[in-house]
Amino acid sequence: MPDQAAGQGFSCRVWSAATGGAPEVRVLMRADDDAADVEIHVIQDVIDAVEVALQRSERYGRRLIVPRSRVYAVVLQSVIADARRHHLRATLDSADILDVIMEDDLPSPDVANPVADAVAAYTACAN
Repeated sequence: MPDQAAGQGFSCRVWSAATGGAPEVRVLMRADDDAADVEIHVIQDVIDAVEVALQRSERYGRRLIVPRSRVYAVVLQSVIADARRHHLRATLDSADILDVIMEDDLPSPDVANPVADAVAAYTACAN
């Protein structure tokens, strides 16, 4: 994602000393970017992250017990709720939870992750 996004000017992953060297997602806007375009890219990135998590879960023998769209909706709602907490810029790209959602690695048990939580809540062992 970082190499693809850097050329387009949308979201990218940065490593900062403020996060102890951990990656964090930043959504970058160019002067000609429309806020709606940025939010569409955030939604697309979140859906992609959920899809990767669902496919990983299915590879490990779990199956969905709700429609796939329900899992997407639950995670997107958490992003929307988090973005609403920002009074000056309440757009989706301001949601702090994006840093957690966009992690490529398996989620940390120490940090709440709406993707991991939704996948765990809405899947069951296929056996």
